[in-house]
Amino acid sequence: MNINFIDKLKKLILFLLFFPICHIFICQNTNVDSLKAWNDENPTQDSLRLHNLSIISQKLAEVNPVEAWKYAYEVQKLSQKSNLKIGLALSKINFGILEGLDGNYERSLENYIQAITISESIGWQSGQAICLNKISESYKQLRLYSKCIENAEKAVSINEKARNFNQVSINFEIIGQAYYLQDKYKLALNFFKKAYDITSNEKDNFQIKGKLYTDFGKVLSSQKKYPIASEYFEKAIKLNLKLNEKLALVETYIEQGKSLRNQGEFKSALIAFKKGLLIAEELKNNKSISDIYREMSLTNQMNGDLNLALTNFQKHSATDDIISARKIATRNELMLLKLDSYFRGKENTELKKIKENQDSEIKTKASWISLLAAALILLALGAGFWIYQNRLKQMKKVQIAQEATIHQMELAERIRKQIARDLHDDMGSTLSSISILSQVAEKELVNANDVTKSLLGKITQNSQRMLDTMNDIVWTTQPVNDSLESITIKIREFAAEMLDAKDINYQIVVSEELLPQKLPPNHLYNFYLIIKEAINNIAKYADAKNVKVEIKRIENKLLLTITDDGIGFENNVVKGTGNGLKNMQKRSQDLGGELKINSWLGQGTEIIFVLPID
Repeated sequence: MNINFIDKLKKLILFLLFFPICHIFICQNTNVDSLKAWNDENPTQDSLRLHNLSIISQKLAEVNPVEAWKYAYEVQKLSQKSNLKIGLALSKINFGILEGLDGNYERSLENYIQAITISESIGWQSGQAICLNKISESYKQLRLYSKCIENAEKAVSINEKARNFNQVSINFEIIGQAYYLQDKYKLALNFFKKAYDITSNEKDNFQIKGKLYTDFGKVLSSQKKYPIASEYFEKAIKLNLKLNEKLALVETYIEQGKSLRNQGEFKSALIAFKKGLLIAEELKNNKSISDIYREMSLTNQMNGDLNLALTNFQKHSATDDIISARKIATRNELMLLKLDSYFRGKENTELKKIKENQDSEIKTKASWISLLAAALILLALGAGFWIYQNRLKQMKKVQIAQEATIHQMELAERIRKQIARDLHDDMGSTLSSISILSQVAEKELVNANDVTKSLLGKITQNSQRMLDTMNDIVWTTQPVNDSLESITIKIREFAAEMLDAKDINYQIVVSEELLPQKLPPNHLYNFYLIIKEAINNIAKYADAKNVKVEIKRIENKLLLTITDDGIGFENNVVKGTGNGLKNMQKRSQDLGGELKINSWLGQGTEIIFVLPID
């Protein structure tokens, strides 16, 4: 019988015997310390050790990321040593989780794709479902919602066949979130309801039920159905309290506070935020603490309490500084850990290659011994040695060049991210503080003369305008924001801010085929600012009731059309300074495009911009 077939059969039998035992064992060992102790006492049981190490890595991911990375590398190393592919899949899943927690969603996605490829090769269906779940979450973070939904639906298919309905409900919740983030509220509610129906039939799926109540509340609040939204938030709070789901409870209080603030109930909103803050502080969850202080600052500002707004904003900034300092320390430790693992792996690879080359040369020499005389053998040995030395030198040169290139690329990426982070954290905090302080000063100087008040007003306006511009620049530096899908989301946010306040109806229509279209950073920034300037002018001067923004493709050109039914203007008579239209013309020229503005008194205005694309 074929030896390879026997080996494969042995591995299959081991795999089938291993999983039921492993499942029982994992259920009994949920504590990290007990898992570590068991691994120390059983150094030879590789299969169970792999799963224990993987569980330890996942449990430590949010608490101690450096330790989590160490255990993830242990899973990889033990898998390679034992030649267990399921362990390699687990290690890739662990790496994906850890990269995602650090915000590296693209690298996280790469690891999950590698994990699912391994899972498919060994027929591990539950592993495929886990990977598809994680992949859909990563695409959601990257705002690639169609791919998020596609992978979540694949996970649904696998989980339904396995009758794993708890996971099906989680898949439906992810799909609902993707639709919610695209403002497709009807579809979002439909999938949240599907998930909820499953939780009503399953006995052990209560945790997600509280999250679903919060999801219903968020969607209904976005639709301004506040009384029904309030009922769902109260249900979520009651269930999360009952199950002691504290992190979910924090999220519910934050969303309830936002809903109350949107209704103008500022005091009630602050009470909800403070409830969430107490729990977040108990959990020592700095991310939630920072988010709550930011929401409280915004609520205070909207309520006119500028002193308290400044205080809460400073607390938000201080908490962000703590998070940033911790991340920097963690990244430094991780860099050392990754470099150590890289060089150890590289050393092993080089030794293996050298051994393979040596074995090949020995076989060659042996064949020459039987055919040639001693003199020819010596000549062959000399030639072989010379070739071998040259090859080593060439390999070393190539290796040094590759390392230098990788180092420069990583350095450039770190510098780019650091600039964006510094702009956002340092300048953003400073400008926000200037804006709030100037508002406080303007309010306090009741008896100041008109000149002083005017100057303070200009400080407020200019600092806010600089803050908005800086935020736009930071946003365009992020690689994940270089598609028209990201621009569309950004436009929706700005349109809601400018047009909803003036009760202007608006439509933003982008061809489905254009959503993945990427633009260079300089194109991205100017293209967005053209649309932003147009919407700003409409909100200020047009006195319009309806606005439509449409982006479509005609052959190899991008066609942007912005129309309104406002009062219009004569071509030579423009409201305001006219700088807005001049800026739009200048930006269109910088992009190499063509901008045309048509306006008719009493009939509205039409802006047409044509941009050549690849």
